[in-house]
Amino acid sequence: PAEVFEPAKGSRPAAAIAMVPPIFGLLDDGRDIAWDYAKAGHTVVVPDWFHRTVPGPLKRESPEREKAKERSDNFDIEQGLKDLAAALAFTRVHGNANGRACVFGYCFGGRYAILSLTRLGADGACSFHGVNIGPHLDEADKVRRPFQVHVGNKDASIKMSEIQATRDAFIGNPQARVFIYDGAPHGFTGKGRDSFHLVADTASRHAALSLLSALS
Repeated sequence: PAEVFEPAKGSRPAAAIAMVPPIFGLLDDGRDIAWDYAKAGHTVVVPDWFHRTVPGPLKRESPEREKAKERSDNFDIEQGLKDLAAALAFTRVHGNANGRACVFGYCFGGRYAILSLTRLGADGACSFHGVNIGPHLDEADKVRRPFQVHVGNKDASIKMSEIQATRDAFIGNPQARVFIYDGAPHGFTGKGRDSFHLVADTASRHAALSLLSALS
């Protein structure tokens, strides 16, 4: 199961996006993000990554918050990568897609943004306040397509040592850029939430649109 966000009819072919949202699934702020990219001309496909265990979106408040944490902790990474490969294949041919597909990972989706490049052949990827990139930095030399990491220096969910290690791992790689936003917390893309950070959100979106434009 997936939600699909399509640009206006007649939009020219463009790179498409497979989105991996936070552990809570696709909530209203995530839909706003998806629609923003669709309005910019890019098809966005958002599968329910937890459809095999606890499907559907969950609220950020208790008790659903604890359910979301549990399903994330127990997530089968290898099965998730198989599902992501299938999502990429679908995304490449759906709507106005031009055959190129990127992975945009938010929070929980950070790991899958980098692995989509090192293992699945995605055409590009962006991580927005993405977690669990650090454990996969030994694969950094396999990143040969455009990759952006967007993170705030006030992100309580990601250690600054991991942010620094991520930046160090990609020094000299012309395909990878790590953007660190001063004062931005975890979840800075979430419009309407306390964590929303206008400067970081705006800058990261413009950078991501530039990546998409280069593939369109």
